[in-house]
Amino acid sequence: MWIQNTQTSNRVGFKTFHIKHPPNQYKNSTNLRISFKMARQMECERLHKALYDCHRRVPAGTGRETACRHLNRALAECMVAVVCPDESEAVRSLCSSGGTKLKRSQCQEAQLALSVCLSSHQQE
Repeated sequence: MWIQNTQTSNRVGFKTFHIKHPPNQYKNSTNLRISFKMARQMECERLHKALYDCHRRVPAGTGRETACRHLNRALAECMVAVVCPDESEAVRSLCSSGGTKLKRSQCQEAQLALSVCLSSHQQE
């Protein structure tokens, strides 16, 4: 949704916001999905550059591993989400906490689906 601040206020002093319709290019769910994928790819590129810079700044060894670990993990998760978005989201949501036996079973199924998806994109 696109929200436009009209800079007006109601009787109790709160700003009023009006919801506008999204631009025409986002009305089709396919175009919206492509836009999200492009945004995620741009985020991956930003993380890749940050990881590259971290490796350039920090000398090799355990210090680099520690300093760059969060970027390395974030880039890996970002790339998996670009390649297998539905499966990645399923794993993220179903495997985030212990839960019931059913949820644990669904988590395992989601992990298997993600593994299959990633395998299908591997090059030999």
